[in-house]
Amino acid sequence: MSQVSAGSAARTHRKNVPAANWQEWIKESPLSRPSHQQIAELAYRHWLGRGCPIGSPEIDWLRAEQELSSHYVQP
Repeated sequence: MSQVSAGSAARTHRKNVPAANWQEWIKESPLSRPSHQQIAELAYRHWLGRGCPIGSPEIDWLRAEQELSSHYVQP
């Protein structure tokens, strides 16, 4: 059985950092709300922007969710 170290998981995740202009997601997305993946990627960018602090991931998650949700059409 293979094991995945925390370092390799982080390196894999960093490869998925979204494009600089996240508003492009919204133009391309048929969804009426942001996907879990979109929120996660933007939250990760916010976390990086804050210097990768330990703890309080909900700060970045809620910020990303609010930013993305404000650009989607509500049903």
